[in-house]
Amino acid sequence: MRHVRIAGVCLLAIFALTATVSASASAGTLPALWECHKLTANKITKKFEGIYTDTKCSKEATTKQKEEGLVNKFVLQEFSLAAKKNKPKEFKDLKGAGADLAIEGVATVACASFEDHGFFSGPKTANKIKVTFFGCEIAGLKCSNTEIAGKVETKTLTGELGYISGKGTEHPVVGAVIRPETGIYEAEFRCQDLHLRVHGSVIGKVEVPLKTFTTKATLYFKESGGKQSPEQFEEGVKETLITETCKSEEFCEPGGTPDPSAEEAKAINTGELLELLA
Repeated sequence: MRHVRIAGVCLLAIFALTATVSASASAGTLPALWECHKLTANKITKKFEGIYTDTKCSKEATTKQKEEGLVNKFVLQEFSLAAKKNKPKEFKDLKGAGADLAIEGVATVACASFEDHGFFSGPKTANKIKVTFFGCEIAGLKCSNTEIAGKVETKTLTGELGYISGKGTEHPVVGAVIRPETGIYEAEFRCQDLHLRVHGSVIGKVEVPLKTFTTKATLYFKESGGKQSPEQFEEGVKETLITETCKSEEFCEPGGTPDPSAEEAKAINTGELLELLA
């Protein structure tokens, strides 16, 4: 069986957040995204009932300020769509570095750049994630699943946080697993008469500054010895990618040659001002 190394087919910098440890979060809910939420004043007393006075929940209000109820406008809480009135801020990475799809013994699909975007859907999840690659080709032949030569788009994807290692320790390693939102395929595209389908799931490592709110984060997908590293969370099932390939003038029916796949990629996203409690 051929080894297929995928670098970028699911390239997503999902989590614009930061990693920290907080005594206020229940260990059973971690890892999870938290926000510094701005309250509205009490309709009866006309006072704010929050704990903090700043947008990063770093300055706790004094007893007097809480009694006055004028500046204690913020509380630290898990990310909530309801708190955002179901209108979260989009996260995105515009024109990231190139990505390769290397098929051992066949050829390499090289893409010059990519874009991605999506939304947080809860304290541990993201949805409506799409990635678009540009300038993709194999041996000089353009690859595409759009009307524009060299342009490849993924299907809609979802993401979920989990522990790669170190759960319950001072320095846990957090990752995000990426899956199709519906169906089984993450991406399908053609390079002339070669048809490729990518399905399954993949885990990337989240790297962000510690103990501070941020709007920026980096997500790494690493391939080692022909396998994804890591392939599963500490308390989860094995997460792997599979690529089906076949040669045809038209898109192939399901059942092409299946090959194990692994992604090697890096992307940086900006989005919500959040922190990750882990």
